Amino acid sequence: PLVGASASIAGLLGVYLVGCRDAHIRLLGFKSPVSARYFVPLFLLAQGLLAYLYVPSALGIAFGVHVIGCLVGAFVSMSYTINQTSEDTEITGRT
Repeated sequence: PLVGASASIAGLLGVYLVGCRDAHIRLLGFKSPVSARYFVPLFLLAQGLLAYLYVPSALGIAFGVHVIGCLVGAFVSMSYTINQTSEDTEITGRT
């Protein structure tokens, strides 16, 4: 069985995409940083492709869970951002 926290880390990538879209990520082995706006979708694409290729094995499940974790992190972050904005508007009366 595969046990780990990699789906949680993928979820944090989803949160990072929503909250820090214009920030740059420094990758080991690359000279220049990569924008989160480009890195996270490429990460999702690569993980989705690997999940498709390794469907019959446990590795396919692990790659699929990375995609799900990233999407859940992004949706939860967007939900929190929407709720936070509406609460600020209610309190101050400004939009």
